[in-house]
Amino acid sequence: MEHKIQLYTIQNNTNKLIPYFDKGIQAGFPSPASDYMELAIDLNETLIKNPSSTFIGRITGDSMIDIGIFDGSLAIVDKSLRVENNSLVVAWIDGGFTLKQIRKENGNTYLMAFNRNFKPVLIDEANQGSIWGKVTYIINKAL
Repeated sequence: MEHKIQLYTIQNNTNKLIPYFDKGIQAGFPSPASDYMELAIDLNETLIKNPSSTFIGRITGDSMIDIGIFDGSLAIVDKSLRVENNSLVVAWIDGGFTLKQIRKENGNTYLMAFNRNFKPVLIDEANQGSIWGKVTYIINKAL
């Protein structure tokens, strides 16, 4: 299934502070809890650098599963950032949005999936493809 994206605008006038452990949570050997100082973090401020040009999209499909982007993942996309070779992007192609990696080769621009069941898609006049923005973060639900 091709990735499709439901788009949501950013409401950045809210201030929701969430408890935050500055030193991180160990994925190896645990550290004593006394080493952590609880702070507060605002996810709007942390994840969204350019609110007026940022949107969030809910991913549907499985074309990016090999890099941990799943059906139901959320993509934070900034339209103001420069898109470079190998960036993850949201593109408009064949009448819909899709999330892929951009690859530039020999003067051509391709959208690359991370699932061997999908072939690269050449962006050209025939499919009216365009890049909407650069993906800055992916948010997944834990198992």
